[in-house]
Amino acid sequence: MSEHLAEHILYAPETGYVTLDVPMLAELPETWDHDGRNFTRKPELHVSLLDAHAVALSQHISEPKLIDAARVAFDRAPVAFRRFSPPLYECQKDGGKSLSIIAPVEVIGLNAAFEALALRALCNLKLPLTHVTLYTAGDPKGIAVKDSIMLAVRCQRMDAPDLAAMVFDEPAA
Repeated sequence: MSEHLAEHILYAPETGYVTLDVPMLAELPETWDHDGRNFTRKPELHVSLLDAHAVALSQHISEPKLIDAARVAFDRAPVAFRRFSPPLYECQKDGGKSLSIIAPVEVIGLNAAFEALALRALCNLKLPLTHVTLYTAGDPKGIAVKDSIMLAVRCQRMDAPDLAAMVFDEPAA
């Protein structure tokens, strides 16, 4: 059961993730076929902001203390979803057994919130690669593209103009 930390910010104790809710795109079909593979739309859309389990372990801080700091930081320095930002990417792990279609997003206020969180929790934090997993094939949880290195290793730009037209406000350049 997720815990509300601030407006549109949730914490899932079972996974350790702090996420930002993103409005569902009504135009997205339940399934999407691409290059002979069938993808299923995620039932809800979110941006993973913080893996609290991993941060607590690596920074030698208790997870409850980190989440308390996150609650205050995100309340005092609010963040908000702005928009999806081209291009789409197809990502894979486990030799292609798990696939995801992701879209980068712009999040307003994230730098200030992370600075406030790092100061409050007395830890070092790295800004996440802000994106939303739109579709999955294989593992329905997605494949965890946490940073630009994972993006470069696991993902490739996707040529799907019909899907891009449903996701982005303006066409990709």
